[in-house]
Amino acid sequence: MPVGGANVDLVGPQPASTQTDGLGAYQFVGLSAGTWSIVPSKTGDASQSITTTDVQTALEASVGIQTLSPEQALTCDVTANGSVTAYDGGLMLQLIDQALSTLPAGQQCNSDWIFFPAPTPVAGGSLIQPAPAPDSCEAGAITFAPLTQSVEGQNFSAAAFGDCDFDWMP
Repeated sequence: MPVGGANVDLVGPQPASTQTDGLGAYQFVGLSAGTWSIVPSKTGDASQSITTTDVQTALEASVGIQTLSPEQALTCDVTANGSVTAYDGGLMLQLIDQALSTLPAGQQCNSDWIFFPAPTPVAGGSLIQPAPAPDSCEAGAITFAPLTQSVEGQNFSAAAFGDCDFDWMP
């Protein structure tokens, strides 16, 4: 599902930033050869994407009733402590009830959303998978070392922290 309004930072010789449009598209032009990284983030809209179904998914995963994909496990682990527990489900409920404005993983990552690189393969391109943790956060990114040509199709899939079943609709 396209995510509009996401910030996309370009890290490299001439840093830049843009936002995705309503279709999730973004563009940087006129880049020189060199090492570049694309790093998306987004704040807001997370509470609209989390439902009691997500809480149920987290609770079922915490007791072994449901097996999560690696992406779901990162998304459901709203504490960013490496495991999905009933506490994660409780925090999601607090967000739904507006007792919290953001989840701990969102605070740690400076993004209420987690982004998974899903690019068209390009020579020199490499992926950095997201790795939230209690005391740090590696954001999902695509790096070109070096960028030697124009590239297209450098996409990400995204989910709000806590949207365990990836059912968010814009």
